[in-house]
Amino acid sequence: MFDSQFMALPGITPQEYTYLKAATNGLNEQQVRTFLMIYSGKRKNPSDMLIFCIVALFIFPPLHRFILGQVGYFVPVYLGIMLHRIYCRYR
Repeated sequence: MFDSQFMALPGITPQEYTYLKAATNGLNEQQVRTFLMIYSGKRKNPSDMLIFCIVALFIFPPLHRFILGQVGYFVPVYLGIMLHRIYCRYR
């Protein structure tokens, strides 16, 4: 129905396309446009996330969680790392 709007998303995968088609089934054209505006604003670039995960693996472990906005996970992990560093330093 509104396939061209979905294809305007950069780097969309076939799985994501299928998911979006199912999620917007039954919406009119204006509702699909509104959904896609919100969705594209919250959507993260997969290649950027891969870079953040690699950086997080070697330098700062909770970085990718902070970028995703999962701060509830970020704070305990960051505090755990800091407490571990303090413990190892003064033991």
